[in-house]
Amino acid sequence: MAHPPRPAVSRAAILEVLRGHFGVAATELALLAGGLDEDARTYRVTVDTGMELALRLAVGDPRPSAYAAPRRLRDLGADAVVAPLPTTGGQLFVEVHGLTWSLYPFVEGVDGWTRGMSDRDWRDLGVALRTVHDASPAALVVRRDAFDVTPYEALATWDGAVGRSMEPDDPRRGFAEAWQAHHDAMAATLERMRVLAAFLRDRPRNDVLCHGDLHPGNVLFSDAGVHILDWGDVLLAPRERDFIFVPHQGALGVARPLATSFLSGYGVPLDDIDWPALAYYRCERVLQDVIAWAESVFGRTGAKDFGPAVHWLLAVFEPGGEVDAVRDACRHLPPHLDVLR
Repeated sequence: MAHPPRPAVSRAAILEVLRGHFGVAATELALLAGGLDEDARTYRVTVDTGMELALRLAVGDPRPSAYAAPRRLRDLGADAVVAPLPTTGGQLFVEVHGLTWSLYPFVEGVDGWTRGMSDRDWRDLGVALRTVHDASPAALVVRRDAFDVTPYEALATWDGAVGRSMEPDDPRRGFAEAWQAHHDAMAATLERMRVLAAFLRDRPRNDVLCHGDLHPGNVLFSDAGVHILDWGDVLLAPRERDFIFVPHQGALGVARPLATSFLSGYGVPLDDIDWPALAYYRCERVLQDVIAWAESVFGRTGAKDFGPAVHWLLAVFEPGGEVDAVRDACRHLPPHLDVLR
């Protein structure tokens, strides 16, 4: 599948939309570098009052819950949530020039991946996340996780694409070799996910409003505290959906103290973790990532540099990586869910 380029729009058009839809008279615009979303751009906006804002332009159909949920949480007192500001018409986003425009307070901070998260950072994130999970999702239309493994059965499709014979000088060859070297681990992860999904679908649920993609890159730290960004994957699910990236025992020698700090801040002991849910979500993350990287190599046209895709695919399987996180969670499962056999 070919992906659209990051959205491009003229400075004049940006100023016009800011003024006409948000009532903002911008004096400076600066395109921010980086960001994992290839279908979005973010601008730092300085307005005539000296205030600074963040303008996000995104390609594709907007998910209203991605804007409504953080706004609702912020209004309920979840101060760590970075929520969109309303337009002059009271909307949380506007569609103009084929793009979705949303405006946010600008946060001068450093994300958790760039900064590296300390014991205190994990504890502060736990405190902030508990406030999010304790907030009421009433009146919000948000999808509920169905524990549907069907999208990940696409692993077989990519097996076929990656397994096709290639010329020795095919630039995709390195990725194919890395994929095939870890094929058995991927297949085992999918089977574990099937077993866990069946169990989770058949039991009572206690869902909360989850961020859905709470990796350190979506968390900024500033002098004012913790700031949680990018709510595009918001959903109703067990709270463990947002625990995926908490350090696990196999990651580092300091992983358990860091995890303990997060859980202390959140206010839940290790024994109260819903291990089947956490194991399921860590399996899901592995498959999401490997399929996404396969798509970036074999599903796009025009790409030539596949080095990053090879690097990140291999990182999933490195000691302390995502597959180790799956195994760590699975070791806590009850005997009837022994998926490590």
